[in-house]
Amino acid sequence: MDSTVQSTNIMLRALVEPSSRTRDTVARLSEEFASRRTADVGAAVNHDFAAVAEAQRDLDIAESLRFAALAGQRVAQSAARSWDRISAEVENLRSAVQPHVAGGQYPRADSVLAASGAGLEAAITALNARVDGRAVFAGGRADANAVAPPADVLADLTAIAGAATDVGDLRTQVSAYFFGAGDFATNRVTPAAAEGFGIQLGRGETASFGQTPLDDESRTVLHAFGELFALSSSAFGDTQDARDYYALQGATIVAGAADAAVNQRATVGTLEARVASALETIDADRFAAERRRDDLIGIDPFETGTRLQDETARLESIYTLTARLGRLRLTDYL
Repeated sequence: MDSTVQSTNIMLRALVEPSSRTRDTVARLSEEFASRRTADVGAAVNHDFAAVAEAQRDLDIAESLRFAALAGQRVAQSAARSWDRISAEVENLRSAVQPHVAGGQYPRADSVLAASGAGLEAAITALNARVDGRAVFAGGRADANAVAPPADVLADLTAIAGAATDVGDLRTQVSAYFFGAGDFATNRVTPAAAEGFGIQLGRGETASFGQTPLDDESRTVLHAFGELFALSSSAFGDTQDARDYYALQGATIVAGAADAAVNQRATVGTLEARVASALETIDADRFAAERRRDDLIGIDPFETGTRLQDETARLESIYTLTARLGRLRLTDYL
């Protein structure tokens, strides 16, 4: 029995080294199969790492550029959604100021009030869009929105409506509010961050996004909503003069607002196209750098997978044999 135990011990010790070696091989092959790269880079490149370092550097640069371009893409897409929403509200306002065909009826003051108030609130909300915690239309500021809450602007316009003496006076006051250095620019708009949105599109190529509520086009849109809201909420908002204005001058300023919104959306669309094109180029450069690196230190997944399967089976066989010998050794003591 002692000789049997001694023989078993010898066989168990003989399995230790191949077991350890096989475990190491399985671990190495598993890592290579997962990364698609050889574990012994030095041997693969004959210890000349210059080409590998260059490929990896180009890959890292491409990844960095892709990250920056994707951030810019999110900004552009958010701005595009904002102007799409604003354009839809302008169209609702256009419907409200169109005369009713049946019976030649003028636009209703309550319909204009509802459309202009809701439209102004939606437009300001859209201009307060944020991406990655930063205000899209305030140059990327993280500490404030681009515009004060819609309720504040509506309150300002309600005050103007209450103080105006007639349609002409009201229009003058609303224009002074929205244009130039009026109360809107002075008290209701957050100054844009000085740096704005700079978007890296490639090596030596950048783009920027700097639309704000104080752009001429943005003011034109907000002014259209604001003027019609102030007039329709005033004491003379349902007079004949006001109804004439809704149907004639009102339709004109809404058409101007529609054009302004389209122009802003077109500018954003141009930026979206530039970013999309840049991302295609960046991705092509990234894939090319990956191919160069993989040509130097890559592995054949099929060959590595086959070897991994074989070594895993071998390790399982060693474990099985070790377990059987262990049981045999135990029975010798029973």
